[in-house]
Amino acid sequence: MNNRYYELGEDVVVKFTEMVEKFAYNPIRIDYAFIGDNKLKDTVFKITKINDVNEFLTKKQLLITINQNIYDRISEQEEVIEILVREELSKIKINGETGKIKIEKYNFNSSKTIIEKYSYEEVSKAKELVKLISEQVADKNSDEIDLSE
Repeated sequence: MNNRYYELGEDVVVKFTEMVEKFAYNPIRIDYAFIGDNKLKDTVFKITKINDVNEFLTKKQLLITINQNIYDRISEQEEVIEILVREELSKIKINGETGKIKIEKYNFNSSKTIIEKYSYEEVSKAKELVKLISEQVADKNSDEIDLSE
């Protein structure tokens, strides 16, 4: 049995779906799949492209992977969540003519528009909070004994 991936709580999927609809500008229709991942580190969530075979099978183009352990610990901090969601969504680049989707990687790991909206300090605080909580969750999980091996 795989303890890494899991189904997310319906409330988490609804919240992230609402934020995607609110903050993502997509010139074409994009469908998202959601999955929980205990090994996702230093971030609450990540967006990746779904490969062609899985897109055919699922009819989804992008995968949102969420570490619900981290999300649950900061879910009340709406501005932190908004910063992180907007930042990740800003990496999605779509060619409106061809429909090709690309996920950019930032050198600074943030976009200019996110920093302009919230300031470097606020973005940095949000990232540091997630990193700290990620470390705490990892420490908690390392105390557990995995008997499946």
